[in-house]
Amino acid sequence: MRYFIIPLAVSASYLLSGCETMQRGSPAPVTQPQINTIRAESRENFRFYQEQTAMLKNKVNALQDKFSMTVEQVKDLQQKVQILNRQNHELDSRVAAMQSALEQEKRSRRESEQKIIDTVTDQIVKTVNAAAKAAPPTQSSRDDGGIPAGPGSFYKYEVQAGATLSAIARAAHVSVEEIKRANRLDSDIIRVGQILYIPKK
Repeated sequence: MRYFIIPLAVSASYLLSGCETMQRGSPAPVTQPQINTIRAESRENFRFYQEQTAMLKNKVNALQDKFSMTVEQVKDLQQKVQILNRQNHELDSRVAAMQSALEQEKRSRRESEQKIIDTVTDQIVKTVNAAAKAAPPTQSSRDDGGIPAGPGSFYKYEVQAGATLSAIARAAHVSVEEIKRANRLDSDIIRVGQILYIPKK
């Protein structure tokens, strides 16, 4: 902006100096060519001012357009953030539901295992009581699984539905390996009705 102010100031100074000269009674009046030059300079300065104004206006419009685009981008990002927040909330809800279901499943399994252990324990207690009243067993036929392996005393136990070696071992306070060794088992698989020998402790 100062580019067109300076020529105007020079022109105004020139005019004022001419007026002062006339007021002082200077014999040098402003001639028509000088006036025409000043007018031409003023028109040139005015054109320059219009060009600068147009350039500034274009820059302002470009900045406004860029600002509008930035605002739209910010709005789009805000919408995406909101969508992500909703998705995260849904995922958190699903994870919480899955954790709750998993905890319920664990509790259900523990309760089921405890029931099996209680049942096996009760059966073993009954077997022990019955064995205490009866005479010591003699070597039996292979119908009930044969005789136990290894020295020591044993209880006879008939496998019930839902019983596992680990549940039987916990109920009898022995290890799974001791039961497998006493019954010559190669795996943990047992069947309902199978006769197992449980080491006495």
